[in-house]
Amino acid sequence: MSLFTRQVSCACIILFAALMLSGCAQPDEVRPTSTPNSDSATAQGPQPLIIWHGLPAAEGDTLQRIADRFVESNPEIAVQIEAHDPSALLSAYESAVLSGAGPDILLGPASWVEFLVGKGLIQPVSPELAQTMNDTLPAPVALGTQIAGTPFALPFSVEFATLYVNRVLVAEPPQIWDQIASAAQQRGLLVTPAFLVVSGLYFTSGAQLMSADGAPIATRQSVASFLEELHTLASLPGVTVTTDLTSFTQGEAGLLLASSNEYTALRAALGEDLSVATLPRIPPKQWSTLLEFEVLIQSLNSTAEATAATGAFAEFILSPEIQGIWFEETGYAPANPAGLSDGSLRSAWSTTLEWGVPAPLSSRFETEIRPALDRAVQAIMVDGAGVEDEAANIMAMLEGSAP
Repeated sequence: MSLFTRQVSCACIILFAALMLSGCAQPDEVRPTSTPNSDSATAQGPQPLIIWHGLPAAEGDTLQRIADRFVESNPEIAVQIEAHDPSALLSAYESAVLSGAGPDILLGPASWVEFLVGKGLIQPVSPELAQTMNDTLPAPVALGTQIAGTPFALPFSVEFATLYVNRVLVAEPPQIWDQIASAAQQRGLLVTPAFLVVSGLYFTSGAQLMSADGAPIATRQSVASFLEELHTLASLPGVTVTTDLTSFTQGEAGLLLASSNEYTALRAALGEDLSVATLPRIPPKQWSTLLEFEVLIQSLNSTAEATAATGAFAEFILSPEIQGIWFEETGYAPANPAGLSDGSLRSAWSTTLEWGVPAPLSSRFETEIRPALDRAVQAIMVDGAGVEDEAANIMAMLEGSAP
C-alpha cells in the first residue's frame, strides 16, 4: 500500500470518527460546489467560518481587514479570526481537530502540509478551488502543494529571490548570468548569504534536493557544483556578501540579490530609484529560484457548509484586488502576481514564479535541510570554507534525514 493510500485511509477513519462524535455532517452528505445559499443562511443566521493563524500583529490586522471586506460582499458568512502563538499553532490545531473541534481554515507555512496529511487532519482542496488555482496562479505555485497529484492547500503569499536595481546607477540590468561579473565590477553587487537567495545556482541546472515523498535525492556532484558556483560568485570583484543592505539603500551599490520580502523597506529608502529586474537567465534555462509559500488549509472537521464558505473566501483572497492589498500592507509577495499594480514589478515577479521551484512540503526541509544549506552558503561565501568539506557535510545530513 502506498504512502498516499495509507494517508488517505487514515484520514477517512479519523473523518468518520469525528463526524460520529460531533454530528457535523451526515455520511451521505454531498459537499456543495458553490457559496452557501444566502437566503437559507440568513434564515438560520450567518454561516460561521473560523480562521486560525500565527501571523505577526500587523499582518493579522491586514487579514482582519480583508475578512471584513469579504463579509461586506458575503453577509451570509460570519468570519471569525483567532490569532495564536506561531510556535504553538500547529500543535494547538492538531489537538483541537483530534477532539472534534478546531477552525475551518488554518493559515501557515506550506511545510506543514505533509505532516497534516500524514496525520489525516486536513481535507484536500476541492475540485472547484483546484480549478481556480490552476486558472489564476502560475503553474509552479498552483501545483506546489500537491501530494500524489492531489492539492492540499492554497498558496496566498510567497517568498523568493529578487534582483533589485538602483536605476540611477544601472541603466541596463544583466540579462544573462554571465553579465553579472561585469555589472558587479562596474556598479557593485550585494548578495544576501541565504540558500533561498542563491538557490538559482542549484535548481536552474535541474538538480533536486528531495523527491515528492520527502526522500533526499541530491547528489554529491550537484551539491559540490553548487558550492563551487557560490565560491566563484563571492570572489568576483565588486561582489559583497552581506546581510547589511546599507550600501545599496544609500546608492553606493547598483545591484542587490536578496529576498522578495525586502521590497517594502528598499522602496521606502530609494523611492522611484528602485526597480526590480527579471532574474538573469542561466542558459539554457530561465532562473529557477526556490519558492516558499504561506498557505490556506481546510480543516478535516469543517462541515460541508463551512467548506463551501472556505471556497468563497479562498477565491476572494486570490483575487487581484485582495492580493494587491496583501502586498501593499504586508510587503509579502502575492501568490497571484496579477495583483501587483507596478507593471515592471509584475512582469519580473511573474517570470520568477513561472520558473520557480516550490520548496519541498516535507517538514524536514524547513527544520533540517534548509538551515544546513544556509549554513553552507554562509561558510562558503563569507567564511571561506572548503567546497569539498561543506559538500560532505550536506550529503551526510541529507542521508541522515532519510525516512
